[in-house]
Amino acid sequence: FSIDLEMKLIETNQDFKVNKTYNVNSSEYGELSGNFSIKDQENLSLNIMHQSLDSISNKLIELI
Repeated sequence: FSIDLEMKLIETNQDFKVNKTYNVNSSEYGELSGNFSIKDQENLSLNIMHQSLDSISNKLIELI
């Protein structure tokens, strides 16, 4: 199971007429093996989505 997230942010400074573009990508993976309930699979999906968003947030903090 994997989630790929790509974000493109454009920062515009109208006073100086300058645009900055930030491209940030994240790929997160998870795996369940054995017999698990649908709830376990849903929790895995949510956890991977949170990891992906955290990764993107950290990358944006580094850029700024």
